[in-house]
Formats: sequence, structure tokens, C-alpha cells
Amino acid sequence: MVKLLSLLDLYIVQVDGIVATIILYYFFGVLAGRIGSLVVGGILKACRVIRYTPREEYIKASQKDAEIKKLLEVNNMYRTFVGVFLVVSFIKLYHMIARFTKLPDVASEWIAIGALLIIFTLSFVKQTASITTRVSVANRIDEE
Repeated sequence: MVKLLSLLDLYIVQVDGIVATIILYYFFGVLAGRIGSLVVGGILKACRVIRYTPREEYIKASQKDAEIKKLLEVNNMYRTFVGVFLVVSFIKLYHMIARFTKLPDVASEWIAIGALLIIFTLSFVKQTASITTRVSVANRIDEE
């Protein structure tokens, strides 16, 4: 995503050192994944383009068929790619609006911080719910 932003002349991100570069790329990858999970997945589910299997059914089926986990990983990768292009599109649109309205840089910074705070808070809530569900399913399976 960092390279794509540079290619589109949206942001040129320069960091010193390989470790800083790896951390930056990792962060943008996580961000794209979260956007894919929260926004792309949510929108497609709400529009009934996709339908998720109940968690309990997925867990039981994946214990019987290891291929399901691999398919889910590939599925999540595609969703993340959509997230990358969605983030790049949002940034491009935001730049156009900011330029047109002459939005001060400090306002842009606060908007970005607020958006990141919301994205990662929602991700934390979603992950916690996922863990809780898996624990419940695992406990029910043990009881059977």
C-alpha cells in the first residue's frame, strides 16, 4: 500500500532503515486488513452479496476438513486487497476534498488520528467477540 500511495503521488513515505520500513509496511498491511474486515466485509454482508457461515459450524467443519482454513486465508487475502484499494481511494478522495476546501494540515492530522482510533477500536471489539465465540464453541464441543 505504501508503494501504491507513492506511485499515485498521494504520499511519499520515507523512513530510515530496514526495521522502520518493515514496521511501516506491517502497519499499513494491518490497516488494510482491518478496513477489509470491518468495512468491505460489513458492506458486502449488509448488501447480501456474501453470507457468513455461523462460527460454530465453521469451527466444526474446519476440524474435519483442513482445506477450509486455507480457503479462508485466501478469502481474507482478497478482502484485504479490496481494503488496500478502498484505503487508497479514500485517501485520493480526501486529498481532493482537502485541497478544494483548503483544510489545514493540523485538521487533516486529527481526522487521520480519529479515523485510526475508530478503526482499531472496532477491530478490538470484533476480535474480542470472535474469541468469546470460539471459547463458547470449544466449551460446547468438550461437553458433547
